Amino acid sequence: DELLGRCWICLRVVVYFFLLAGGTTLWRDWDQWVQRDGTLYTEAQSSSYTMSKLLSFLSKCKIERATPAELGSQLKMSFILEGGQKAVFRPMRYERDHVIEERGNKGADRHNGEIAAFHLARILGMTRVPPVVGRRIDLSELKTISDTSLSATIYRDGATGGMCVYGVCYYCTERDPVCVRGEVLEGSLAIWIPDRHQIKKFKNPCWSKECRRELLRSNQFNSNRILMDITETAVFDFLIGNMDRHHFEMFEENSGSNRILLLDNGKSFGNPFRDDFILLRPLQQLCLFRNSTYQNLLAVSKEPTLTERLSNSLQHDPISPVLSGDNLSAMDRRLNSVLDILEQCIRTPGDNVLL
Repeated sequence: DELLGRCWICLRVVVYFFLLAGGTTLWRDWDQWVQRDGTLYTEAQSSSYTMSKLLSFLSKCKIERATPAELGSQLKMSFILEGGQKAVFRPMRYERDHVIEERGNKGADRHNGEIAAFHLARILGMTRVPPVVGRRIDLSELKTISDTSLSATIYRDGATGGMCVYGVCYYCTERDPVCVRGEVLEGSLAIWIPDRHQIKKFKNPCWSKECRRELLRSNQFNSNRILMDITETAVFDFLIGNMDRHHFEMFEENSGSNRILLLDNGKSFGNPFRDDFILLRPLQQLCLFRNSTYQNLLAVSKEPTLTERLSNSLQHDPISPVLSGDNLSAMDRRLNSVLDILEQCIRTPGDNVLL
């Protein structure tokens, strides 16, 4: 019995170090995927076996340390995972069928919106959204590995017996905690951009009615590549219902040919019954669009539809179902609206072109 016990311990140690080595390899793959121009992975990598392994490991690997997320107004936590990889956790605030009635960027972040946005970007070939996966964490265990500032905001509610956390952020307060009935909190976990890439922000000029004029006279957005990134971003935000992209984010290096990153998609999928056409203003005014993305949009307008493709993709996430049926159905309706505008651009004579 003693010998069997020792063998079992040795086996567990071997398995642990095998998984750790595998995780380290995956983190290295992720680091190598990210390019200086802001391409986070290729279309081939987005549907590769390595991506599947990365998402699986991200959903269950050991969390070694937790701290408050460095930036933002919403409750988020920064994790250091086994192997040293950094990731950001957003907690669940709403049930799947909850509807945000207010317009704009109201309400708290939707953790499931982050997950769905990543899967949608993969389907459309927009390789600028970091991998995100659903995950459930034990708040009692998290408290033991959190730094002092975060640990102080994790507690057991005396009335319900469930665990709560309110975190550290601009709007975080003990009057507005996230609480669970037991100890397990659901959320989304997004892998972090490698530290060797510094991110800079530019104010989004397309909240102005004169989007075209503001873009064309700006030094930051005076190339067709960036302008097509902007119209592509507009389509992406319209599809997911995200009215919170007040800044464009790009890598600082490789200035002039870098891509607009599609980060922070938590204010998405809030109301499946409302389509915010103001988000399509850049596309309507510029009529400039990337042909490869246009072909992808045409492809997902046929069988299987975008709704079906997104539903099938999300089935593999650990917290499936990720979206309500109404949010999934909204995809095809919104896609048809985008294609209508693109068709108008193609038919309209003038200098504006579809590239």
